[in-house]
Amino acid sequence: MSIVVFLALIVFLIIGHELGHLLAAKRAGMSVPEFGIGFPPKLWSTVIGRTEYSVNAFLFGGFVRIEGEDGDATHPSAFRQKSKLAQAGVIVAGPAANIVIAFIAFWIAFMVGIPTPESEAPPHGVTNPAIVVTAVLPGSPAALAGVRAGDTLQSVTQGGFTVPLERPTDLSDAVMRGAPIELTGVRDGMPYTYALTPETGIVQDEPELPAIGVMTVRLGLVAYDPLTALVRAAEATLSSMGAIVVGFGSLVYGAFVGSASLESVAGPVGIASMTGTALQFGVGQVLAFMALISLNLGILNLLPFPALDGGRLAVIGYEAARGREVRTETAQLLNALGFSILIVLMVVVTWNDILRVLGS
Repeated sequence: MSIVVFLALIVFLIIGHELGHLLAAKRAGMSVPEFGIGFPPKLWSTVIGRTEYSVNAFLFGGFVRIEGEDGDATHPSAFRQKSKLAQAGVIVAGPAANIVIAFIAFWIAFMVGIPTPESEAPPHGVTNPAIVVTAVLPGSPAALAGVRAGDTLQSVTQGGFTVPLERPTDLSDAVMRGAPIELTGVRDGMPYTYALTPETGIVQDEPELPAIGVMTVRLGLVAYDPLTALVRAAEATLSSMGAIVVGFGSLVYGAFVGSASLESVAGPVGIASMTGTALQFGVGQVLAFMALISLNLGILNLLPFPALDGGRLAVIGYEAARGREVRTETAQLLNALGFSILIVLMVVVTWNDILRVLGS
């Protein structure tokens, strides 16, 4: 289920990105021969105005074909025949669309309800509170039993007595006795039961205490009225953008000083896994997660690297400063080189994701 949702999110965000390019190109008076959902072979298409809209067999993504974007077309409606400002506007429109999508997703998420610890909830409180697992220590009794982050815990049975879990302390009280316990809960709407025995030596600061290796919190949904949600969405969008910029800046700095690590970088496998975790917390959390992916897609696309929108923007800036066009062959070579590097990086990150998932 998480893979299906992940693929749907990615396709939606990429189409939204390309739609930004499309609308900006049309507004600038550029000719757009085709806007496609997915990649060929073509399954269906229709022509509206002077643009062919197609649905293709490989649905993972989409594209917009603007006349003269990668060539030397001399028609007045060609990309390169427009002003540098118009060209830059079309390039920036894709990432800008991702930022707008993120803002809207955050806005809906705050209206639907965001999972929030009860201790951090606003005065109007939370709805549907539940005890939720937020982290599981690898190799602990809980991990070996199959407990996962995002599980909702309902009750604990010990010595023949069953206690409904209403507070995190209800579980910790049972664990502290050291006797075997049986946990019941829900994951993806399906009930489950796990039997496990607390062990000592798990809590580093207090190794003598019995523990099962989980962190729990009492979570509930916090929903806001449309206006408050709008303000919250703006705050979340801006703060998330700042965090992404700072995080990437730290990664680049680490690469220069030799301390960079891929542990904080996720590829398709890692994001699919995180999508599954978000699903455990409901629609609001999935929308918030989608917003973060969209912001990452938009901001990272602005990097001045060949094959990315930022690389094309850098070429436009160079051409404006020098007063002459970069040769088509040179631009195509840079794009091919940049694309090759991105593919290699994606393979490395994906392999790291697989090792991380298998090791968890």
